[in-house]
Amino acid sequence: MHLVANMVEIPMEKVEEALCQRAVPGFTGSVTVHLRILPTAANEVEFRFESEALLQIAKASDPETPHVTNARVASVRRALAENAGLFQMGTKLKALRCHFVQGELRKMSAVEVE
Repeated sequence: MHLVANMVEIPMEKVEEALCQRAVPGFTGSVTVHLRILPTAANEVEFRFESEALLQIAKASDPETPHVTNARVASVRRALAENAGLFQMGTKLKALRCHFVQGELRKMSAVEVE
């Protein structure tokens, strides 16, 4: 698995509950647990901003307050659009396939996006 800058664990209570319901004598078969990250997960992302400014000594200071222009805003929007792929959350894991024999979990395998 590749290291990532930010990672949170997925709660496993629902998975455990579903698998324990099949861990009974007489159940031989498989259970597939499908995973999907909901769009609402992106609402839980926290942003923290830091700025570093350089002091330009050789430049005469402007008495007027700098203002944001349409060209500057457009450059920010263009850069964000070009890098939109960096702002995605996801997992390669699509599902877990769990195989039971007489209620005993014998094998669990990951189904990943290829």
